[in-house]
Amino acid sequence: MLFIDQATCYTWIYPLKSLHHEALKAVLSTWSVDIGQFPKLLYTDFDNKILEGPTAAYLHANKVNLYGSPSGRQNQNGLVECAWEPVTNMGKSFYHQFANAPPVLVLGSLTICTGPQLCSMYS
Repeated sequence: MLFIDQATCYTWIYPLKSLHHEALKAVLSTWSVDIGQFPKLLYTDFDNKILEGPTAAYLHANKVNLYGSPSGRQNQNGLVECAWEPVTNMGKSFYHQFANAPPVLVLGSLTICTGPQLCSMYS
């Protein structure tokens, strides 16, 4: 799961094991601890996975305002696209170079290679 601070452009990356509420809640909780608080605003393109149901209730309980991308335009978020493209390119490169390496090694390598971006990796 990729988080981007719109003000600073810092980027956090967390592996997401599934799109179920417990997995989303674990990642959101870890991220809030890492940044020191829950965000005030959260823009998402996950649509109903975060915008509705128990995950939305969890975020609203922590005073997070949720906003979703307009339908059919989820892939047109310039801030996310600018951060996501180099990360996916690096991921593909590492996958080909280290196909037999454990995932933690590949995730750790992405942490180093994202340069000034702040990344956190958890298995």
